[in-house]
Amino acid sequence: MTEFRSTLQSVISELFFRDHARPVEWINLLTLSAWLQFLITRAADFAGPRYPAFAALSPTVWALVIAAIVAAQLVAMWPTAKSSFIRFGAMTMAAGMWTVIAISFWVQADTAPISARTNTVLAIAAAVSSIYLGVGAGRRR
Repeated sequence: MTEFRSTLQSVISELFFRDHARPVEWINLLTLSAWLQFLITRAADFAGPRYPAFAALSPTVWALVIAAIVAAQLVAMWPTAKSSFIRFGAMTMAAGMWTVIAISFWVQADTAPISARTNTVLAIAAAVSSIYLGVGAGRRR
């Protein structure tokens, strides 16, 4: 039983707390998945006047972009993926997407300020984590 407990703790630690960037990877994965679900299930709402900053591309194209980022996050977080470069790339793409989302809320006059601020915090957290992974601190594992 002790060996099982030790193994379970090791797996949970590796999956959720591998390093300082891992919690941000989970947040990116889950929240971008929510955006993806929104784009798939409510594309007409997304294409409306409430999201003018996204008008350059169709909701389907945005969904494909976010799906690619979510897939990259999944690959980067896979337990056998040991490359910080893959994690760096996935985190950089997520930071870019959060920046686009944050800007879209900042330019929108009738959006609640909390939306813009929250998405800006996500963009900054992803950018800082990307730098952490890219500079090499994440390579220690």
